[in-house]
Amino acid sequence: MKAIPTVLLFGPWLLVLAERRERLLPAARPFVLLVLAAILGQVGGNVVFQWSLGVIGLALTVPICLGAMIITGAVSGWLWLSEILTVRTITSIVLLITAVTVLSLGAPQAQASLAEAATHNTQKVALGVVAAFISGVSYALLGVAIRSAAQQGCPAVTSVLVVGVAGVVALLPICLVRSSFAEFLATDEFSLGWMIAAGLANAGAFIALTKSLQMIGVIYVNALNATQAAMAAVAGIVIFHEPPSTALLLGVVLTALGLIYMRRGRQKKEV
Repeated sequence: MKAIPTVLLFGPWLLVLAERRERLLPAARPFVLLVLAAILGQVGGNVVFQWSLGVIGLALTVPICLGAMIITGAVSGWLWLSEILTVRTITSIVLLITAVTVLSLGAPQAQASLAEAATHNTQKVALGVVAAFISGVSYALLGVAIRSAAQQGCPAVTSVLVVGVAGVVALLPICLVRSSFAEFLATDEFSLGWMIAAGLANAGAFIALTKSLQMIGVIYVNALNATQAAMAAVAGIVIFHEPPSTALLLGVVLTALGLIYMRRGRQKKEV
């Protein structure tokens, strides 16, 4: 349900580009790597992330996943795409990972949830931590593959559609094996509606993410992506009237410092 809206929305767009005789595919090697990375991102990223959420919860899954994604993206971008990895960039990455961790683990409810999970099944919690790490690595490698394909002339809509099709092809058989099609159709309308809404939001976010990977490096895209933790924390205060805490304020400040420090490094390089 997360992948289908992407295919339905951007499939016609690709047909329009084909009608205009615009280039739709990169060279063979980047395209094959993109397809493989798309499958990895859907199975090793989305599925494993969802499983980890059910085991260790949002508070621990998010910082581990984002931390693994930022670090893997920086290293693989440096090795694969020859992106520059400076001391300033590394410092900014450390600040951002610290910010996400403080924001996610700072709430008393999160600490209580983690303590309760650990007392019930330590081995399963450890597997949940590993799963969150794997999902972050998978997302990072997908980002690097999209960036590599973009450098070979692959349009954003092609990358988005490849990832969406990979999600449908790879995940639908798993769904049908785990439950029958009749059970799938029996999903209540409320849950199905929210899944469709989430799929539409994912489609919009993913085309924006893919477009940004065409314009700037993987390191900076992942760094900006990490700000979702700070935005969620601020939204909790503004929209849901959650009480501000020291951890929340510290996490937001660290996020801002990490981005400002990284941005100043880019400005100096451009000058």
